[in-house]
Amino acid sequence: MTDFLVRFVNTLDPNGGPQIDWPAYTPRSPQLIAFVEGKTPLQVIPDTFRAEAMDFVMQLSLAEPL
Repeated sequence: MTDFLVRFVNTLDPNGGPQIDWPAYTPRSPQLIAFVEGKTPLQVIPDTFRAEAMDFVMQLSLAEPL
């Protein structure tokens, strides 16, 4: 994970090493890196597990702006 951070700080792109390719995070394709057990310690997974909660927060902030 440190390699990703160092590459990102220097090039604004965490990819380029022998590790897994970390895709760009976009609203249409929300993906993140997850630490998992096994031979492959990093996996790209969809970031959809909190979509309902984020939608609620967005609707609340539109209804009750600060």
